[in-house]
Amino acid sequence: MKMSSVARGLTKHRLQLFAATLASAWCLQACASRTASPPPPAAVVAKPTPASPAAAEPTFDELLERVAHIPAPPPPSPYTPAEALSVDTADVPAFALLDFDPSRLHQRAWVGTPKLAYTPRGLTVVAKPRRPRLVSRVYAVLDPDDGATSRRPRLLCEHDGPYRIGVAFDVDDLETVITTPSLLQPSSSPVSEGETTPGVALAPGVRVMALDSEGSMTRVQLERGKLTAEGYVATEQLGAVFSSATQPLVEWTDNATLIRPIEFRASPGGAVFARSAPQHRNTARRFGSEHDGYVLIGYEVDASVVTTGWVDAVAVARGLPYPLPGGAQVVTGVLCGVAAGGRAQPEPRYVKLTRGTLLRTVGSNEVVGVVTFDHQAECRRGCNTPTPRVRPGGCGVDLTLKATPATSVAE
Repeated sequence: MKMSSVARGLTKHRLQLFAATLASAWCLQACASRTASPPPPAAVVAKPTPASPAAAEPTFDELLERVAHIPAPPPPSPYTPAEALSVDTADVPAFALLDFDPSRLHQRAWVGTPKLAYTPRGLTVVAKPRRPRLVSRVYAVLDPDDGATSRRPRLLCEHDGPYRIGVAFDVDDLETVITTPSLLQPSSSPVSEGETTPGVALAPGVRVMALDSEGSMTRVQLERGKLTAEGYVATEQLGAVFSSATQPLVEWTDNATLIRPIEFRASPGGAVFARSAPQHRNTARRFGSEHDGYVLIGYEVDASVVTTGWVDAVAVARGLPYPLPGGAQVVTGVLCGVAAGGRAQPEPRYVKLTRGTLLRTVGSNEVVGVVTFDHQAECRRGCNTPTPRVRPGGCGVDLTLKATPATSVAE
């Protein structure tokens, strides 16, 4: 049977497609064989080595024989205690003895940012402050050094850890304070002081800023909590050293409540000499009746500062405030912080200091302090020597002192 021309054309076309498919498959197989990586080498299998025969374990008799031949240890050498460090305590000041009683010291002084610190006896420079202090502190006074040409009171510092250190400062570097009970008055003219005399009653130890002098009076500025005042005090009542034994400034009973910030005046409508923003529910003493829209009150800021003057009557309410539920109280305060920056400091080293260790200056070897109880102290140099250099705190200055064991300090 003869095929038509159409059938012959289709058969020829299919044969051509089949041939092209075979050629493409052959080409792909050839290219793959040329680019394929060689097969990995056959792994070499190590031949196992014959195990050596295990050593025979010693018998019990053999172990006893070995123990019997172990030599005995040599006898210990006799103990010889280390020789105590020879310390001369004849130059130890009284405050560096452990039986010294700091409660006998009644004079105080405020230290802010002193320029130099001196040893209490030789008055040699022992430290310089590295940074200003943000908060002043009060310390007991060993010797006020009254009458000296270059006055340098000696202070006893016990606030900075388990140390008792004596340091001297120039009197000009100490803060100006009220030395005897006084009245900050609005004018420089003398006034008769009394319970209702306008002004600010100040107890010894209150810090003020001296501005200028006018005769026997000095104009000062006071900042105490929420109170600010400016007026005159007697120049002889200002100084750097004061007595801590004081009497209460007032003995009255409050009978009014302050309900808004107030301004104190010497007379109704007169000049303002003090301002205060009382805290919540503060009370005061009201004297007499209202005059020209003002009332005379006495406001006890704290036990050391009492302000008396004429204030706007609308700022004072008669009677005491009602107590808060449950006896609750409103307490306010200020939290101050200082962020430290700069390079990271290495971890400090510490040495153990025992009670009675004397603290001497590195240069003059003068005794300036004593350790009052055992503790770990920061070491700066010579940490493995009998006299390491330690860093105790002392009246706000950076001290490096030599720790010397004392064998005869009074207990």
